[in-house]
Amino acid sequence: MIKCVILDDELLAISYLKLLCEEIDNVEVVKAFNDPKIFLSEINSIDCNLCILDIEMPGMNGLQVAELIS
Repeated sequence: MIKCVILDDELLAISYLKLLCEEIDNVEVVKAFNDPKIFLSEINSIDCNLCILDIEMPGMNGLQVAELIS
């Protein structure tokens, strides 16, 4: 099972990404965030092996977030 976390600043995009992930066998969205700072404060305590990150977000983009997580 692939456990996925989503980060996107747009709630509609989060809903759409969840819907798409539900269509893929063995993929489960365990949590979704719309704020990079909250995502970064919680990501280390979440059991996941895939993060879907929005590239263009205000303040901090998805590439910057990716550099900060392991």
